Order: sequence, then C-alpha cells, then structure tokens
Amino acid sequence: MVCASSFFLYNKSMRKVIFILFSQLLLSQFSYADPTIPRYSRKFFKHWNDENRDCRNKRAEILKERSLKAVTYRASSRGECTVKTGKWNDYYFPEIQTSASEVDIDHLIPLKNAWISGAYEWSDSERETFANDSENLVITYKKYNRQKGAQTPLTWAPVDRKYYCKYIRDWIRVKQKYQLKINPKILSYQKAAGCSQE
Repeated sequence: MVCASSFFLYNKSMRKVIFILFSQLLLSQFSYADPTIPRYSRKFFKHWNDENRDCRNKRAEILKERSLKAVTYRASSRGECTVKTGKWNDYYFPEIQTSASEVDIDHLIPLKNAWISGAYEWSDSERETFANDSENLVITYKKYNRQKGAQTPLTWAPVDRKYYCKYIRDWIRVKQKYQLKINPKILSYQKAAGCSQE
C-alpha cells in the first residue's frame, strides 16, 4: 500500500481548511440533536441489495465494476458471489487497494447525515434508493472509513487537496441531487481551499 502521507499537499489554502476543520471538530462536541427530527436508525435505510438476484449484493457489484483489473471471488457453493481481490483506487487518499476484505464501501453522504438533512421525511423506498445509489458509494480502506464515520466535511476530510476538492464537490452534487440540506459552511470551505465548483 502506498503511504498517503507522502502525497499530502500542505499549501496555504489547505492549512487554513485544516485549522477550520479542527475548530469545528471541537465545537461539534458540544452540539445537540434537533428535537424536531425523529431519532435516527440505520435500519431505516435498506441497503446492500441484490437487485438482479445473481448472489452479488451492491457491495460486490461496486467492487467488480470499479476494479482496474479482473476481480477474483471467494470459493462458494453459490458461485461467484463474494469478491476476494481486485485493484481499486481509494476514494479519499492516493492509494491502491487490492484486498476486498480490507476495504469498505462507504456512503459518501453518511446515512445519518442524510437522515437529519431531510431523509427522515422520505418514504422507505426513497431511502432505499438513496442507500443503494452508486453515486453515493465509494471504495476506501477500512481504517479511513472508520475515521470518517458519520462526519461531514465540517469535521473530517482528506488532507490531499486534489482528493479534498473531489470529496467536497461530490458531497455537494449528491446533496443537490436529493435536495438535502447543505450547511453553508461547506461552501465556504470549498472556496477557502480554492476548489473549483464545477
């Protein structure tokens, strides 16, 4: 695995963004849930569907479709269902991943954030569509996904400027696609980092 730190671009704009992110992370420890929004549960979003019933769920389909070489599968009496190896670009850092067991399929817009941003008003089928939308699913090393969790660009983001800009552009695009609320501060972060809005 290529070390992501060797690619970090600590230019002036990114140092400013990192400082803001750290400040927001501290403030987030004192934030309170909106009492008008129903309590979130992951079970409200049905995901990892096997839409074509070929024994490969959404995770397996994403790994197969986005691999830079032919994937291999774990031995199974059911057939080629679970991906074992492949070659994937990590979404958040300039790394290549090759072991399916070491990567997660991450919801770019976390399901919890989608919920409090408006998805709590959706129907079950609308939430299912969102949870299985390929545009909101990215491949990354498990450790990075655990670090990110349900955070937003206000408190977590890639340090490499190229990856940061991609992340924040995609965040805004997916939010707009589903008409979910976007915190204005995220637009400010995008501008502070000098990221194109295209």
